[in-house]
Amino acid sequence: MVAIVIDSAYRSTRGRKPSVPAFHYDLERVTASDTVMADRFGQADTLTLSAAAGTAWSASPGWYRPDGSTQRLATTGGAAKDYASRSVLDFLTPGVGIIVAYRQGWAGAKPSAVESVLCLGRSHSSSACVQFGGNASGLLQVGLRGLGASAQTSKTFGSAGDYSATADQSVLFHCAVTATGINVLTWLDGQPIGSEQQFLWATNGGTGGTDGAGKPASSVFGYTAGDGLTIGAQRGGSNQASPTFAQYMGATNTAGSRLANVIGIRLAAANAGTAQDIALELTQYPRYNGEIVGSL
Repeated sequence: MVAIVIDSAYRSTRGRKPSVPAFHYDLERVTASDTVMADRFGQADTLTLSAAAGTAWSASPGWYRPDGSTQRLATTGGAAKDYASRSVLDFLTPGVGIIVAYRQGWAGAKPSAVESVLCLGRSHSSSACVQFGGNASGLLQVGLRGLGASAQTSKTFGSAGDYSATADQSVLFHCAVTATGINVLTWLDGQPIGSEQQFLWATNGGTGGTDGAGKPASSVFGYTAGDGLTIGAQRGGSNQASPTFAQYMGATNTAGSRLANVIGIRLAAANAGTAQDIALELTQYPRYNGEIVGSL
């Protein structure tokens, strides 16, 4: 018998693409002037920075640290422009499981206002929105707004003492899609945090859509040409063609809010056990997140 020793548990999967719909935006591997970020697997559209790079890549080397007022990332076009927002982040097909994960950090101070890390859609009564980020105390927060809803419904996970202002954090959300909304479980650094939270398209007066209760139609929700994927800010406003943006990462945090990566995975069936396994692996091997997703 011959034993083969490799220097990483995931080296043998380097370069592989996942067998499930997924994307991995690595925000660590950039140069100071980068304004376009590619999907590691070459399946999703590139992300484009909304403003000049400035100090986004140099303020916290190895991280994306936006300026808190003008910088956000979004898919903008190309043949794969809707892959991330529709093939992967499919919040409309009952039974599937959607995983959103990222690695975040603060440089000594927590935010004092809501910050959006990933926003799909547009938070307005004329559209619909699913959003992941943190609240004014740094707690992980998920928000959902259906068509016609007067406001977004947001719920948090855990308590302020669970979150360090100085340590990097590995975050994972598992969304079990139902006919009327999503049920969300959350992991922080590989450990479950908080309890399962339910979000319904009909909350706050959601009307219209495919079910008459705020659920948006798959023919329009998530399209880049309309209200697509935004990272680092919340997309809003009444005008689809000229949206407004708020809840920027770093807007109220003088120490800065930063991201190392953003990951999306679509499971054919919701599976909290699989999400738990992935959460542990992403936490244990932060330098090999791409290889972990690529091996799925």
